[in-house]
Amino acid sequence: MEPPSEVYDEEGSEVGGEEPFYLFELVKPESKEATVWSSLNMNPYGLASWATDSVEAMNIKLVRTVQDMQDSDLSFKPEMTYQVFGQKEIIAGYKDLKVDLLYGAGSLKTLLNITYSKKVDPDLFEAENVEEKLKDYLPKGYLTSVDNFSIGLKEEEDKFQPPGDKIHEFKVETEDGDQTYEIYHATSQDTKMQAYCERMQTFIMWYIEAASFVDLEDTKWNFFLLFEKYKHDGKPRFAFAGFVSTYEFYCYPDNIRPRVSQMLILPPFQKAGLGVELLTTTFNFYRGKPEVTDVSVESPSPEFQRLRDFVDCLTCMKLPEFSAKNVKKRFSKEMEKIAKQKLKMGKKQAQRVCFILKLKGCNQEDEDEMEGYMDFLKQEADKQNRRVHERAEKKGLLRVMERAKLVEAIPSLSPEYRISSVAQAAKGMFEQFIKVVNRLDRDAED
Repeated sequence: MEPPSEVYDEEGSEVGGEEPFYLFELVKPESKEATVWSSLNMNPYGLASWATDSVEAMNIKLVRTVQDMQDSDLSFKPEMTYQVFGQKEIIAGYKDLKVDLLYGAGSLKTLLNITYSKKVDPDLFEAENVEEKLKDYLPKGYLTSVDNFSIGLKEEEDKFQPPGDKIHEFKVETEDGDQTYEIYHATSQDTKMQAYCERMQTFIMWYIEAASFVDLEDTKWNFFLLFEKYKHDGKPRFAFAGFVSTYEFYCYPDNIRPRVSQMLILPPFQKAGLGVELLTTTFNFYRGKPEVTDVSVESPSPEFQRLRDFVDCLTCMKLPEFSAKNVKKRFSKEMEKIAKQKLKMGKKQAQRVCFILKLKGCNQEDEDEMEGYMDFLKQEADKQNRRVHERAEKKGLLRVMERAKLVEAIPSLSPEYRISSVAQAAKGMFEQFIKVVNRLDRDAED
């Protein structure tokens, strides 16, 4: 994976050769149980029955014991497979195809097990080589023998110790009692981390859009690894639950600007508050370093942005500068300064947190108060339009160019466009912010 783009001002896949084209790509089943074609009692070209949905075919499992290998309840699905099997997410040439990826829960020792009831006659067309497509995304030394994987599983899990240094430990209350989790920090210079990263990063292809692997020869990568700590036969063991990767940019003269690149909590560990702990620990790690100027995030997804907003709101609410009284006013220089100094937070994110906390302080049952908040968001959303208008006016464009041509070149100068875009932007911000506020309220109740 290449380092994130080196852009410091917060205000401001390569495609290979063409994929083979098959006629059955036009008739991809809508589901395993029913297709449009079968409902019409049709089977164009006689090929549709050989097309398998790759998401449905795949099963991923973290196993702690040999018995777990047979437990279907432990399996979980990928969210996407197009990065391996193409945009259509079809595997051609098999019936009842199953692609099972089993990982030792802690060691992440990997087994690829491919089964099917029938393979297409090569005289009709050539079936896709599933292992060939997968092998570049699997760690070196992955196994294809169920027996060999089973034989080595106990030893691998018993001896596994997380790479790096433990930086945080916490407990989560469950129905079976408190569960212990530990977070470890390691760098790409650590040879043990390099080997573990090759196994760990295979998950990103199934859960992170446009994912690519880290270049482990680049020494500026850092990893924050989350593990469940449990006991087996009276001895402590670890189960991998997720990770955060960061890249440390140089910042003149003697500083660094870390940027969060990727974050993943595996499906069996989601909806338990673990992402909050992991991201908070990552931020706290850098907040304690004087050479860090601020911590940013590379192209956050909407889901990650909500998590980041929630974490940052929890932190800022502890500061007097972000008190309920102060956030009712405009975002201030004092807020910007304290967020930068104490939290290593950039201006844009600190301002966003202020807006969210301002909404949190509103009485949502009061129509006038909520209308006033929406007007506030519209004013904020219109700032860029106002700047564009002021620059155009300063340069005399409003006088020397025909209005129609000017608006065509700069749409935001059109009053109609401006009103519409501002309303849409304000609505979008509100929808994002209210989700964070609702979670903050639930957290306060707990």
